[in-house]
Amino acid sequence: MLIQRGSRVTTGKITKRSVEAIEAPIKGSQKRAHLWDTTLKGFGVMVTDGGVRSYLIQYRIGGRGSQTRRVTIGKHGSPWTADRARDRAAELLEQVRRNIDPFDAERARIAADQDRKREEEEKRNAATRLAFSKFADTFVDRYAKIQQPKTWRDTESVVRRDLKPFFKDKPLPAIKPADVIELIDTVHERGDGAALKAYKAMRSLFGFAIDKHHIASSPMANIKPPAKMGVRDRTLA
Repeated sequence: MLIQRGSRVTTGKITKRSVEAIEAPIKGSQKRAHLWDTTLKGFGVMVTDGGVRSYLIQYRIGGRGSQTRRVTIGKHGSPWTADRARDRAAELLEQVRRNIDPFDAERARIAADQDRKREEEEKRNAATRLAFSKFADTFVDRYAKIQQPKTWRDTESVVRRDLKPFFKDKPLPAIKPADVIELIDTVHERGDGAALKAYKAMRSLFGFAIDKHHIASSPMANIKPPAKMGVRDRTLA
């Protein structure tokens, strides 16, 4: 970022000792004190009236007559020691030598970093919003109760007893046909009726998710209703 010019300027080699020895301006004066390095031209330290010490570089792109710019490297202390800040300053000043403006490059980096963080946040929010357990509740409230006024309690029971414990917080887009088949096979152990109810509930739920544009296709698309297990043989003692 650009930094205001200070009112007290000195020169000398920038070291931990010299940085910490800079006297801060009177508090409340809003003035700045600067120490410019004598071994790396353009490398400096700024001290605010609050005692905050920050490393920076000063440079021009385009030679004399062009605008002077200052870019902050970081505050004195961890991780910015005098030596580490000097290395970073040398890198930035090398960009200047190659006619690359570090101010613009840093602004672009910050913008890209903000975009990345925003995308990550959106993904986290989507994962939370599309977590099966959360969406299943939405499905019951906004679909089953409305579209199935006479049987929605049965659907809610299946969702609560079978679907939510199995899928938990798995995001809807991550649910595959193999997951659906595994659930149906598990529920089938309780009987044909239980498996069919689970199948129908999932078919409605994933259809609702498609209608809401949360998923592009249903993992139920090519899965047939569960076949009847048949009557088991019994042997009389």
